Amino acid sequence: MKFKKKAIKMLLALFLTVSFSNYSFAEQYRLACKIGAFDLKGTSFADKTRLLNKIMDFDVDTEIGMIYSKDLRSSTDEVIIHGLWPDAELTGTFGKQEIAWNNELVMGKDPWRQYKYTSFVEKKSKNQRKDERTLHITIQSYIKRPVFGQIKMPKIVKEKKHDEMVEKLNKGEITQEEFDKFEAEQNKPPKMETVKEDTFRFKFTCIKTPLI
Repeated sequence: MKFKKKAIKMLLALFLTVSFSNYSFAEQYRLACKIGAFDLKGTSFADKTRLLNKIMDFDVDTEIGMIYSKDLRSSTDEVIIHGLWPDAELTGTFGKQEIAWNNELVMGKDPWRQYKYTSFVEKKSKNQRKDERTLHITIQSYIKRPVFGQIKMPKIVKEKKHDEMVEKLNKGEITQEEFDKFEAEQNKPPKMETVKEDTFRFKFTCIKTPLI
């Protein structure tokens, strides 16, 4: 009986310790990250000028493990830098990472472009103020395009060939099965390939403000 009581006390103490740890590390805060003059290395001059001094806003909730940005709903350009559409789940961290997440964007159509984001907020360094943080964003861009070397038949030639096959079908020179096979071949989409284009690595200074 004494052993059981002792075991229960130990389990209760462990539960309280874990609960307190989770509570003490659970945070809700806002990150405001300003895009500086030298932060967008490798991008065009037009992008640097357009995004200069813009603020990327993030709301972080470590209790539910989510990061959210209102930039998309505000129709601001900053969303292309961080890619949150509008949120992402926080992932595991290691080393100097305080929080981390991955997300992606697909933009355009035929060909589309895909942007894969790997992001993390660095733990406060000795040289930073209490509310300062550094945001790291790595973007890998890909494009999906037709495989090089495919011959695209002009529309007028396709239409003429189609009319010829319809005439042959009506005359009984080909079967319906042969005609359907021809149609399927004509309407088959071109073969596509995904090609990696660029990799961008950005770093921004942020201000961390508690939400509650």
